[in-house]
Amino acid sequence: MATDGAVRFSVARLRLCHFFVGGDCLYSTIHYRKHWSVFMITNEEKRETYIGLKTRLKKALVSGFWLEACMIEYAIIEDRTASILLHGGITDKVWEKKLSNKLNSIEHQIGKKHPIISKKVSVETIREIREWKDQRNEAVHRACITVYDENAFRSIAENGKMLMDKISNDAQKVMRAEKKNGIV
Repeated sequence: MATDGAVRFSVARLRLCHFFVGGDCLYSTIHYRKHWSVFMITNEEKRETYIGLKTRLKKALVSGFWLEACMIEYAIIEDRTASILLHGGITDKVWEKKLSNKLNSIEHQIGKKHPIISKKVSVETIREIREWKDQRNEAVHRACITVYDENAFRSIAENGKMLMDKISNDAQKVMRAEKKNGIV
């Protein structure tokens, strides 16, 4: 378990969880006595991870691996919504929230006229992501009890790519505004 100088804890007191997509670790969390903290990767590592994930996503979409595409899109959307909340100065505990809670927080900040989020993130995009997430979850959870509907998964994957690109652009706008205005 000890890597790069990490402190060793007994297995009974520590649980290390990695969020993997296609063999790539997007982020890791440590659970230690009911306390969650996130071991963030460096900006360079994150950039390399994103390049790898986007390459895998492109291959998955071209090859018809719709489930893999949906998982990668979900991971990136979750990361980008966390980034919006973090760089918007809303919370630094973004990894403790589920995607639905992150979407609710962003939508709430838009309604409150947050100085950056309300100008850089569209409430329509948040609503579209929520609908996409629900469709994706329903399709994934019923995949084993119904006949696999390739057209449904294809539609969900293609829509997810479009929404992932939208929220990624919005997150970049929030980060640029945060740097410019020094919000955080």
